[in-house]
Amino acid sequence: MTGRSLILAIAAALVLTTPVQAQTPRALSPKEAVWTRIPNGDDIANAYPANAARNGVSGWAAIQCLVTDKGLLADCRVLGESPRDLHFGDAALKLSRLFKLAPADKTGRSVAGAAIIVPIVLTMPGNAGLDLPKDYIAGGPAFLVTTAKSANSRTFACPTARSPDQRCEVHAFAWETAPTLAETTDLVRGAVGDSGTTTLNCGLDAERRLSGCLAMGAPTPAQEDAMRRLGALFVAPVAADDKTPMAKGRILIDFHWPALRAAVEAQIPTAPGAN
Repeated sequence: MTGRSLILAIAAALVLTTPVQAQTPRALSPKEAVWTRIPNGDDIANAYPANAARNGVSGWAAIQCLVTDKGLLADCRVLGESPRDLHFGDAALKLSRLFKLAPADKTGRSVAGAAIIVPIVLTMPGNAGLDLPKDYIAGGPAFLVTTAKSANSRTFACPTARSPDQRCEVHAFAWETAPTLAETTDLVRGAVGDSGTTTLNCGLDAERRLSGCLAMGAPTPAQEDAMRRLGALFVAPVAADDKTPMAKGRILIDFHWPALRAAVEAQIPTAPGAN
């Protein structure tokens, strides 16, 4: 073999044996996606977990998938599900084959190769609109809690030393700004400890960022540090879903650490972007 042939042979061997570096997919926000096909009622009924259906139980699952060049979902992973023992994650994976996206998102950017998180709620008849806590990503569930002027079906007892008969009311809301799953990864992984669920109880400053936060639920020092650093990434809306001003109460954020850790370990690593 001549010197030139030897060089060519070595080069060919390197090409064949050097692993190809896969490009990190961008994160595609479901709000920017244009869906051309979603599962219908019959599809959901066919995928519904049998035990849950027999007992009239509703549930949810969140999956993360890659978008193919044909707009289909592939390589899906379950990020979270509840109730966790009734296979709503398996149902979501079955339904993932029935979704389809337009070739471009609402900004005109191609969706091929992007990673998208798809929360799927499965409800039984009569449970439409059921609020199910999506605890697979930091910031959910979160609620605004205000004191109530009078007792009604929506209030609960929240006595204090100064107001032993005080009652409170919970208001749902959606964050104006929240960290992506990828942005929470390092902090969640570093939050070691035995506490399963902890809570951050916060007020808001003039820019609607969390302030004066109290860590509840006996978090470890690592968990408390992660809670406070994650809390700094949120911006609250002006008002809750029912128009109650956010400044009128306190915000409670639950951190379910087993669910958070499971989600960050299951995720598809993505490039910076909204998800």
